[in-house]
Amino acid sequence: MKSVGIATGSAFLTAWNPNEFGIIDRRCWNALFNLTGSNTFNRGSRTESEFLLYINILRRWRDIEDVSPRLIDKALWQFDKENSTTLYKEGITFTDHQYIVRQEGILNREPTIKGTRTPVRAIVENSWLGHTPEEILNGLPHLSLEAIYDALSYYDDHTKEIEEYIELNRFSEHLIHPSVRNI
Repeated sequence: MKSVGIATGSAFLTAWNPNEFGIIDRRCWNALFNLTGSNTFNRGSRTESEFLLYINILRRWRDIEDVSPRLIDKALWQFDKENSTTLYKEGITFTDHQYIVRQEGILNREPTIKGTRTPVRAIVENSWLGHTPEEILNGLPHLSLEAIYDALSYYDDHTKEIEEYIELNRFSEHLIHPSVRNI
């Protein structure tokens, strides 16, 4: 397969064994970028290591959803085709979590709960204060309990990123009134 490109090679491999391989296509790549937000899928060139990552993602979905990688890449292609004029224009980038997105014009694309301006960091900080997900829901009734759990799961998977957002949004010590500094 060294004499053919990645896209052509993927087509041959998929024809040979659609239960193990999927066709790597620009539309599938765009869909993965917009669904995951991973910059790996936002480049023009496709390398062998990126192809292997793509195939591993398809195989993981195959194992979870019990469908062939070929059906998954068809679904990715269709998703990109149907959404390229709506979601992408709105600047929405999906993450690897169902309820967490990044959106152009909302908190500088910080991870937020889909359909809201509530950042994941707000859920995490409430949790740090000792609030249970149910208590967080009482304070933020526009969210669902599933979205709150997903935000906490996102934090577990992306701890460093969320903690950087928390630090960036921390008030400077001199801005806090002395009577409440140690609360």
